[in-house]
Amino acid sequence: MHFTPATSSETVIADQVKGQFDVTLGNYVSYIQAQQRREADLYIVAEASMMGPATQGIYTMPDSRITNLSGLEGKTIAINAPKNILYLLAASVLAEHGIDPSLVHSPASRSPT
Repeated sequence: MHFTPATSSETVIADQVKGQFDVTLGNYVSYIQAQQRREADLYIVAEASMMGPATQGIYTMPDSRITNLSGLEGKTIAINAPKNILYLLAASVLAEHGIDPSLVHSPASRSPT
């Protein structure tokens, strides 16, 4: 068995479709989106998740002025791809705390300049 690190689920799914990988693992949102867009015809061999309390977080540096979720309005959260599981988790926790997720930005959601 050989393991190869991947830069993103989108990349590894595209490479799997091209026949470069036999099996891939990544966030489930990207796989569902690829299936829905008919970019890949996928079969789930095994489900896996480590989701539970305290398995994901939004982090700041110790000297940051952002000390709670309301401090994120107008700020940028680094997320590696638009509308992936990290985006959905961040948007969900913001909405649960009464913060409009559209008021927080991510580098992946910005259009290239």
